[in-house]
Amino acid sequence: MTTITHTSHDALAVAARAGDDGALRLLVERFRPMVRAMARERFIPGGDHDDLVQEGMVGLWHAIRDFDPTAGPFGPFARLCVDRQMWAAVTKANRYRHRVLHDASVYEDWMDIAVTEEDPAVISDSMESVEMLQRHIRATLSSLETQVLQMYAAGASYDDIADRLEMHRKRIDNALQRARRKISEYRDRELALV
Repeated sequence: MTTITHTSHDALAVAARAGDDGALRLLVERFRPMVRAMARERFIPGGDHDDLVQEGMVGLWHAIRDFDPTAGPFGPFARLCVDRQMWAAVTKANRYRHRVLHDASVYEDWMDIAVTEEDPAVISDSMESVEMLQRHIRATLSSLETQVLQMYAAGASYDDIADRLEMHRKRIDNALQRARRKISEYRDRELALV
């Protein structure tokens, strides 16, 4: 008699999809090393290895949910789903990675940039101001301040940032306040020159 531990990946996937928790646990246990190995091959800006492992496990879940034994074996399908989920996470993180440094609307409140103006000279001056601010940020903000500012500008709450960086919420607040103060000091200095 065959025990569940000797069952094929395909049979486990079919059973897991049908609601068999034992099959699901065994399948996850079998594929976790693959997910971890795939996560080591990638880098997610603002994240770490565990974030990619988590994304890979979501991909594995999608593979179990969507598996069709008539379309092919489970192993390659699972690898494909994990790979797609990880690349989607990396692509999304890269898209927002420098949003704070590239998006003029983030600076609108701090710099009084007229982003709605259609005059090319105004747009050019505004973009030049943003580029100067970007250089200032790279030169004066600490790594933590930059990271917190980027995450906050991307819409993360203090609690989300604290959880992600595994830091106390107060430390996140202090880093963001220092970043704002440095940007505000820069803005005041630039306005004084006008």
